[in-house]
Amino acid sequence: MNLSTGSHPGDRQNAPTENDAANGRFGYVRHQKDPRGDNEARDGRIPQLNLEQLADTIGRLTVRLDQVNDVSTLVTNREVLVGYKTDSENREMTADQVKNTAFSIVPRYYHVYVTDDPQVIPDIQRFQNLTHTREIDNLLSDTIAEMKQASPQGKDINDGENPNGEDKDDQTPEKTNNNNK
Repeated sequence: MNLSTGSHPGDRQNAPTENDAANGRFGYVRHQKDPRGDNEARDGRIPQLNLEQLADTIGRLTVRLDQVNDVSTLVTNREVLVGYKTDSENREMTADQVKNTAFSIVPRYYHVYVTDDPQVIPDIQRFQNLTHTREIDNLLSDTIAEMKQASPQGKDINDGENPNGEDKDDQTPEKTNNNNK
């Protein structure tokens, strides 16, 4: 079915054209294995995520939610931290929507943490200038613990994962202590 017109594939009048692809309506790439070895490693083109682009996309989509007025988003190689200002009275529902928006953008192995606490949002913002700090992992862990303690995180992802996408069976003492601060 043609997404823009609702017509069926057999209807040649509305079939996709080369112009549709050129105008950004489709994204398609084909890769074939090189029998001589790994193409990407030899070319130096190893796929990478653009973390700033991910943060921008998450922020743009999140601020479009009806009850969200302002968003700060930090994306690392494993986590997404989203601070937002809301006028919603249902904090749990809003947290779930913000969290799910972020999860819809990043790879599945990511963990997502959200906060509507105005005291914690500047903690997220400070990371934009801390790329060379030795203690960045500790600061990040402390900020995540503070977010989890200060704000609802939404519903569990599934029976095996908590709201942040963390495996429920992998609750080491350090993680458990951070959850109960």
